[in-house]
Amino acid sequence: MARDAEGMAHTRSFRGPMSDPRDGRLLRQIRRAFVGATGDVTTAWLLSYCYSDAHQRRQIKSWRRRNVIKTARRVAIPIRRRAGKGAGSGRPFVWEPIQELIEERSRVGRWRRRQARKVTGY
Repeated sequence: MARDAEGMAHTRSFRGPMSDPRDGRLLRQIRRAFVGATGDVTTAWLLSYCYSDAHQRRQIKSWRRRNVIKTARRVAIPIRRRAGKGAGSGRPFVWEPIQELIEERSRVGRWRRRQARKVTGY
């Protein structure tokens, strides 16, 4: 198939609505973090969950923080900034998951989309 606009439209027609090819390790871990979380889920907590080795060594890099925030925005929304002692510019976001997106991207959600495509012929 050619790599022009028509060919890409043809290829995309076979995909499901949430078949993102970049559904990688970080997004999977963030989804799991929301499923197993109790209490507030902050950016700092997500960082410690996704990069536990670097967090234990206290070597969290800025690019890791940016990646976690960018990826968390795909399945959650920041609802507020965490208040507390010394609440300045370094306050982390408190995240609220979007349950529909988390369920669509889960293993069961992928299986359901696959079954629906089999029924419709795509």
